[in-house]
Amino acid sequence: MPPAYDVDPYQVLGVRPFINCCGTRSVQGGSLILPQVLRAMAAAARQFVNIDELMERAGRRIAGLTGAESGIVTAGSAAAIAVATAAALTLGDPARIGLLPDGQGPRRGVVKLKAHRIAYDQAIRMAGAQIVEIEGEADLAALDPGGLAMIAYVGSRESLSTVPLETLVAYGRRHAIPVLVDAAPLPLRRPDAWLSRGADLVVYSGGKLLRGPQPSGLLIGKKRLIDAAWANASPHHGIGRPMKVGKEEIIGLLVALEAWFDRDTGAECQGWQDDIAALSDAIAGLPGVTLRCVGPDEGEDAPVVELNWQGGPHGADLCRRLQLNTPRVMVDAGSARQGAVRLEVVSLQPGQARILGQCLVDAFRQEGRV
Repeated sequence: MPPAYDVDPYQVLGVRPFINCCGTRSVQGGSLILPQVLRAMAAAARQFVNIDELMERAGRRIAGLTGAESGIVTAGSAAAIAVATAAALTLGDPARIGLLPDGQGPRRGVVKLKAHRIAYDQAIRMAGAQIVEIEGEADLAALDPGGLAMIAYVGSRESLSTVPLETLVAYGRRHAIPVLVDAAPLPLRRPDAWLSRGADLVVYSGGKLLRGPQPSGLLIGKKRLIDAAWANASPHHGIGRPMKVGKEEIIGLLVALEAWFDRDTGAECQGWQDDIAALSDAIAGLPGVTLRCVGPDEGEDAPVVELNWQGGPHGADLCRRLQLNTPRVMVDAGSARQGAVRLEVVSLQPGQARILGQCLVDAFRQEGRV
């Protein structure tokens, strides 16, 4: 008989799941898909449908839910950035779409603040754009707007901005240059905060806070640009053809959006606080170990806590110990330093806070330093 993948597929493959204290990172599997999203995706998988027709109707519903003019579902937020860039380069012109990443016309520059340069700039460059880096308003004023196709802004780095978003928007309006905001890991508001401040396009992850399909993203904004982005996306033969989004993901993300705006935010916040309290109680017997709130991170809602201790193991040693033990716990090793690690509670499942607390107690005792 074939292995029982429908019972515990990871055990079949010998892969160990973990309690997630890293938040909603793609490398850690994003988030857990909502049960109603899974049911809707299973239902969508049982019939055929024309993808263009489905996306057109989905765009209307996305507009109704978010307050944007339109929207599309993409194969992740990086794909949304890529097809948004392609939209700005081609404006939906089929001849130019077919030539990307080459020959897209005189406008190929994408303005980015130096402090907003991130790994996902690759999604901009792959469409054929060239990133034009600026530091301040003097740099912006010195640019030749005739060579610019788009301005890209990273919402999670707003506090590092040397030029306000509103200034970039005003520049874009004067020179007919659209502004894209990458808000992939941030909460989606209604009305959308970035569109309300003048952005033309905004990107969100579908597989993080929204708890939709992990390989899904959301691009919302001006309809003319959304239409141009869709023309560059799969199943059409543009730069986005390898970034296929299926009927199941389209339906799944729509259901996730419906659930997002219907959720009980008060109960959600209370749940996070209850988890922190349970975690504090569990580690109360560890001498010199304390828990303090250090978040939420910029633009986010969920609290972030830091575990601190005097002496004892380095944070990196504790992270390794937690990964080796059973149950396995995944902590952000990048936050580890002497006497401290950060713990994100947004991905904790019911009952896991007390288990996590016991895992911490066991790890400290095994290190024999507390």
